[in-house]
Amino acid sequence: MDAIKGFAVALMLAATPVQAAKLPADVPVEVGMRVEGALAIGSDGRITALEIDKQDALPDAVAALVRSTVQQWQFEPSVRDGVPVPMDTRMTVRVVARPGANETFNVRLVSAHFEPVKSDAERAADIRGRMLPPRYPAEVFRNGGQGTVYLALKVDEEGRVIDRIAEQVNLRSAGTPRQMDAFRSGLAKASLEAARKWRFPQSAGDAALGQPYRTLRVPVTFAIDQTPADDLGHWRAYIPGPRSRIPWVTGADSAGFSPDLLTDGTATLADDPDAPRLLTPLSG
Repeated sequence: MDAIKGFAVALMLAATPVQAAKLPADVPVEVGMRVEGALAIGSDGRITALEIDKQDALPDAVAALVRSTVQQWQFEPSVRDGVPVPMDTRMTVRVVARPGANETFNVRLVSAHFEPVKSDAERAADIRGRMLPPRYPAEVFRNGGQGTVYLALKVDEEGRVIDRIAEQVNLRSAGTPRQMDAFRSGLAKASLEAARKWRFPQSAGDAALGQPYRTLRVPVTFAIDQTPADDLGHWRAYIPGPRSRIPWVTGADSAGFSPDLLTDGTATLADDPDAPRLLTPLSG
């Protein structure tokens, strides 16, 4: 989208949660928000209806960007008994604002995640796993470290975590490169230790039922202050960390997926076979 004027000051005020310390020029601070909605996809894979959640609360530029981008998408048709059929899906996208010329911001849609529409009971099942939260690492806490760890968990048929990795760690606190490395390491270690004891029992409706294992993604947020960590519908500044490959997964994620699209405290099945597949480029 072209550089957008008129909300630069408000954007910067909303983006202040990345704390303290003067950052080196090569540290990639981003300002972004998540937007959720619902799509109706026709039997030909084209969008027939789009509903953006709480659209009136979003900046006009963001709502316009999401609407204009999504309406150009085409998905792989859903097939039932050999016949293409319409389908409904939930959508989460990430919008990032980057500084442009003359105190403007360039706003882009950079990632997207899709999952089948679920009932309230099915959504409750996404967080039914016994997930005692990790303890805040004392050294990280003392130094003001905050952020979100995006875990990938290999879960067996009994619901036990048999392997785990911190796929990405995004920070909301600045520091020297050494401090930020320590923040990421400390938060990841605490999350991985807690995840070792988590359990995720299967239900009859699980898409991975009968498989020897499934891969679940679970975000874990560490926050000290009272600023909401969730960026759903809100601009939040963060320092994205490097993304690691999940060693036991051989296939690629769906186009445009990023772990930071997921909701804190939920367990999301990776590569859900029931989720729609986007065929067109994410941003045109």
